[in-house]
Amino acid sequence: MTITIVHIDMFLMHQIILKDFLMKPISFLHFNLVIILTIFVTLIAPKPYFAQNKFRVGTYDSRAVEIAYFNSAYSHSIMQTMKELNVKMQKAKQESDSAMIKKLNFEGPTRQAILHEKGFGTGSIRFEIMEIKDKIDSLAKAEKIDLVVSKWELNYSNANCEVIDITEKIADLFKPNKRFKNMLPDILKSEPIKDAYLIQD
Repeated sequence: MTITIVHIDMFLMHQIILKDFLMKPISFLHFNLVIILTIFVTLIAPKPYFAQNKFRVGTYDSRAVEIAYFNSAYSHSIMQTMKELNVKMQKAKQESDSAMIKKLNFEGPTRQAILHEKGFGTGSIRFEIMEIKDKIDSLAKAEKIDLVVSKWELNYSNANCEVIDITEKIADLFKPNKRFKNMLPDILKSEPIKDAYLIQD
């Protein structure tokens, strides 16, 4: 109750100062006094009097976005890379190139492990996100979002932050197929798999 009274008093004082300033002849001293008192009232007035906009953080489930990516035309480059690895392996075996075979035996499973961590764990999908950077910029402006980050990488937010889940909106930027739409609810309900990179196909 005391805070409310102070709040009202500050408002009335502010109005009285302005009214007094407008009704009396202006002098340099008078003008400076009004400015000083106005600043003083502004500084001591309780915070509710001046509304604060919260810092809006848009989060996304990186697993869902990664799977949306793979169920869209954007995944063509990765699919092409995997096909090229198979072609190289066949050629290396035909030519008995043991050095190349060893290299490809390491590269293939490593790439697969990274994809598992992205699609089933909490691995970073920054390269996929970079492909739609301009679209995310437009989305953030439309939703009045200040920061976009994976939900698995948001370790802390205080009371001045408003966290909004925009997983589906980011996933839609890749224009995924209907198969993904059917999968999405189950993905969001499930928990990430720990050490997903260890999954064996």
